[in-house]
Amino acid sequence: MELRHLRYFVAVAEELHFGRAAARVRIAQPPLSQQIRQLEQELGVVLFNRNKRRVELTPAGRAFLEEVRRIFAQTAHAVRTAQRADRGEIGQLAIGFVPSADLDILPRVLRVWSSRFPAVEIELHTLRAIWSSNRSSASRWWRRCREGTTRPRAPECVWPTSRGMR
Repeated sequence: MELRHLRYFVAVAEELHFGRAAARVRIAQPPLSQQIRQLEQELGVVLFNRNKRRVELTPAGRAFLEEVRRIFAQTAHAVRTAQRADRGEIGQLAIGFVPSADLDILPRVLRVWSSRFPAVEIELHTLRAIWSSNRSSASRWWRRCREGTTRPRAPECVWPTSRGMR
């Protein structure tokens, strides 16, 4: 079962007419009828009562329609979530800083960042602590930051500077 089959089902369920539903989803009526029959076979239930003059949803069809609408709502939500993550509006941000930055620059930068991206979890790491605790971990961290310069900067490599974040 594919999302297009569900889209076809919703069109027929809302139009209660195969010809209008076919026009709505931009396919011919015979293939639409075939797709609905295949969907019914796959589900093992009859979704529509059909006769020459009328199409109506069965109780199984009405129940299925409610669930399919939830699926489409969840799919739209998943798309929005992925887009927000891609824009950096959700997720995690790790910031490495020198101890002197925590007194002046860092609080201002964090306030601005948190107000703009409230769904981003921020992790703070002093560079001295990263470097002294585990040199190989620090090297991997620096490598990821350098790799971020050839494509959009890796979000964990945003550094506070005297002019803000770069």
